Amino acid sequence: MGALVLNPGGGIPPIDKATVARTGVQMKMPFYIGETNESLKLLPLEPLVAVRGHNNISLRNVAKQRGGSGTIKEYWSKGDYEIIVTCMLDDYLNPDELPTEIISRLNALCSLGKSVAVKCALFDAIGIGMMAITDWEFPPTENIEDQVIVLRGFSDQNFQLLIEK
Repeated sequence: MGALVLNPGGGIPPIDKATVARTGVQMKMPFYIGETNESLKLLPLEPLVAVRGHNNISLRNVAKQRGGSGTIKEYWSKGDYEIIVTCMLDDYLNPDELPTEIISRLNALCSLGKSVAVKCALFDAIGIGMMAITDWEFPPTENIEDQVIVLRGFSDQNFQLLIEK
């Protein structure tokens, strides 16, 4: 997978050193996505990233409870993080055209049928390195030279399910 519209110098710059290729403005929270950590690509503009966490808790009703109400809560595990990434896509090399190559590559990435590698400062802070994309959309966008994409999914990780003795 080639460049989406990346840092013109190529490679993955340190997370705090990426710039918007079109304007040269330094990004505060650049966002990288790819099939693997080795193939991470920088989105052309900073996205809005929302993360929601939760705990898996089992509620138990007490049948013979006197003088009270409520349930007993049993903590079972920490749940996956729910992730929403909203980004404007544009092609600084062809500023008056729809960024069709970027759209095609992101659509293919979303259609892989497996989790993708992701990297941004917020994800690094809470330990997210992979995202299972459940759905994505390209909602209506005012300008023909720009296109919004919204990615929704959950955090993921590689599990070692088989243990050899």
